[in-house]
Formats: sequence, structure tokens, C-alpha cells
Amino acid sequence: MTIFHDRNSVEMEGYQFRFVQELNPERDSTGQIKQFMPQSDYAQSSTSKLNPHGKGPFCRFSISSKWIGHSGVYALFSDEKLLYIGECIDLYKRYYMGYGNISPRNCFQGGQPTNCKINTMVLRQYLNGEKVSLYFYETGDYKSIENILLLNFNPPYNGTKKLTASTPAIPQQAIKTEEQQTNYFKPTYTRKYAPLTEYLSKITANKIILTLSEIEKIIGDKLPPSAYKHEVWWANNDETHPHRFGWINAGFEVTSGGQIKTAHQVVFKKMSNM
Repeated sequence: MTIFHDRNSVEMEGYQFRFVQELNPERDSTGQIKQFMPQSDYAQSSTSKLNPHGKGPFCRFSISSKWIGHSGVYALFSDEKLLYIGECIDLYKRYYMGYGNISPRNCFQGGQPTNCKINTMVLRQYLNGEKVSLYFYETGDYKSIENILLLNFNPPYNGTKKLTASTPAIPQQAIKTEEQQTNYFKPTYTRKYAPLTEYLSKITANKIILTLSEIEKIIGDKLPPSAYKHEVWWANNDETHPHRFGWINAGFEVTSGGQIKTAHQVVFKKMSNM
């Protein structure tokens, strides 16, 4: 269960989350956070019961409209502390129309208590002088990836439900073979690490040493900071690291022997069964 964190991104179990923005609540002219009590605007408020998170007060916040239509998994952090993980089919709607603007109906039973819970959490963080940052991993496979991360991290604001090892972390069609694993993760890794697969596939020697800068030239992009700092990023057998197929699909495994942090180089060795 590893989280590698910097200002622009967060990597959780091999999934690279992009920094979106801080969730800054609206403030008045004096700099005070505006607080709202929308419950009385609900037509049936006198005959309905509040949900467990509907008491308020609430705040208002939004994110850029450039995130309209983007589906994936999002994560909320306060500094480096993980607070909440969720999935969505439209990031903008989830935050602008859901968490960031609490409707009167959602304060009551039968509404959306999660919206109230997350909004209240954001408000309390800022009232306590802390901040909440939103990170996003764009994917169409958001439900299964969310389950993987919930299983591994169980963030404090994801409710009282405890996920266990028996909880499916991926779709019910269980991934049992290397070929199935490749097909499952392929959409994630091919965007960045397919050039590494192609490069290594042409190597006839049993071993090749590449510096991290050479790997970046091959893939045409920067490696995440965790690739420079943590040996575990180069693990061959961690099923939550889709980038590992960049070398595994070429028939190689990493046997760096601690050279990643000290020499910034990776030793790739052909698998014995290839």
C-alpha cells in the first residue's frame, strides 16, 4: 500500500493521479467562508427527516468546466493525508453540481448523503486552517480501479464499510493468467509505456542496462518522481502496477539490485521461461 506524492501528481499503487485544484470554498468580502443552510428551501422539510450528514452548515465550491465529461477516479488529500476516494462519469458535474453545491433535497433521507458528508468535510478542513486538494486519474475502468484503491487504503471519509481481502478488487471476471492481466491493464499502460515494450522486444541480449533518462527518451515522456525514489515502482509482480507490462510484455524483468536510487539505472533481464 504505497502513495508517492508531489505537488503535481499522486501515485497510488501504480496509478498516476493528476492534480486538479484545491477546493477553495466561496468567501465574502472580508475573507470569511460563506456558509449555507439550504434545508428550509425543501418543500417537504416539515415532514421529512434529515439524513445523518444533512444538518449543515455547508459551503460552496466548484472546479473548472474543462473537466466536463471526464470519467475516472478522484482522490481528496489534505497535504499528504488521503481523505476520500471516489469514481465518476463526469468529474465536473460531481463537484460543481454534487459536492460543491448542496441541494435542499439532498439534506434529507432519500437524498444524497455523501454529497453532504464531503461538503461538510471540506468546510471543516478550511475552517481548521487546512486545505483540500483534488487529484484525478482518468479512465473508463473507474469502478474496478476505485475498488482496488479502496481495498488497499480504506480512506477515513469513505464510510464505515470495511473492505476485506474477499471484496472483489476488480470485475467479477477474475484475472487469472498473464495474458488476461495484460489485456486488463493494456489501455492504461500503452498510452505511455508501449514504446518501451517495442524497444525491449528488439533486444537480443539476455540483459540490458538503461538509465532512467534513456527510458524517458524511449517513451517520450517523463517518469514519475517515484520511479527515481522507490524500488517498489519497478516491481515485476505487483498486479496494481500496470506500467510493469512495459517490460514484461517484451519478455523482461527488472533485476536492479538497488541501482535505481544510487545510479538511476535499471537492469532488465530476459525471463527464463521466454
